[in-house]
Amino acid sequence: MRILLYSLLVVAVDQLTKLFVKGFSFPFSHKGFSNGQVFSIIENRLNLTFVENPGIAFGMYFGPVFKILSAVVSLLIVAGMIYYIYLIKDDKFIKKLSFALIAGGALGNLIDRIFYGVVYNYAAFFYGRVVDFIDIRLNYFPGSFVCNIADIAVFCGLLLLLSEPFQKRKVHVSMPIEVVSNKP
Repeated sequence: MRILLYSLLVVAVDQLTKLFVKGFSFPFSHKGFSNGQVFSIIENRLNLTFVENPGIAFGMYFGPVFKILSAVVSLLIVAGMIYYIYLIKDDKFIKKLSFALIAGGALGNLIDRIFYGVVYNYAAFFYGRVVDFIDIRLNYFPGSFVCNIADIAVFCGLLLLLSEPFQKRKVHVSMPIEVVSNKP
């Protein structure tokens, strides 16, 4: 189950980048960005913009009860994906990688939802906000799309999973062999 190392890598990179953006004070202090602060990387295309998402995907918020329910359901889905990865341990690498990326991304955002409210002292367990900071602006969409490393891992995992049926497979061609006898 070494494939789960990819999940752990996603969680680690996701959490480290979020801590860099949000800031921390243990064992040393790093101020981080202020909410809404923007750093331009590629003018009018790519920025670092600190925002916090109190809801689920695309900022949808359906109230406090749904927040706990969505966190519990997400936790069960991640556990199910890890079990499924175990079941397909002999399957193709790309398929296992896609589920590992999705599980790692889901777990990265779940950590924010469950723990960040308590760690940053603004809410109880399960009421934290997801830290987003990668601000992508595309010509064909109005406004911008702000995400994080976990979101990108989920997106890449889904793309890999959707591409799996189109990947080349080994084709075994069997040709009938005609037995020819030299006897008259």
